[in-house]
Amino acid sequence: MPFCPNCGREVRPEAAFCPSCGYNLKSAALVPPPAASAAKPSTPLKHKSPGIAAVLALVPGLFGLMG
Repeated sequence: MPFCPNCGREVRPEAAFCPSCGYNLKSAALVPPPAASAAKPSTPLKHKSPGIAAVLALVPGLFGLMG
């Protein structure tokens, strides 16, 4: 199966849009699958957790209050 040229997710050959990023697959050529002898293909990017992002955003502020 080919891959989306925008995000790298595997897509069906007949798909008009990438199910992950919404990229118009008909406007560009699909990226062919990696060769069998190539290294393991990278996994698609996963969405980040909003809760973890909020905690990480607050950490520098806590150190600023301490110092």
